[in-house]
Amino acid sequence: MLVYGQSTDPKSPYYADQLPLYSRKEWPALPFTEASINADPNRNTATLAE
Repeated sequence: MLVYGQSTDPKSPYYADQLPLYSRKEWPALPFTEASINADPNRNTATLAE
């Protein structure tokens, strides 16, 4: 979460959209779940190594 909002532009409606959640110590609801990600037939995974 960005403390201030999704935008750094003061004219944007998203400028301080995350601030109320942060001040209440809440997290935004994500639009997906682990189950929905795993159920996606186009899901791909990659393992990275150094």
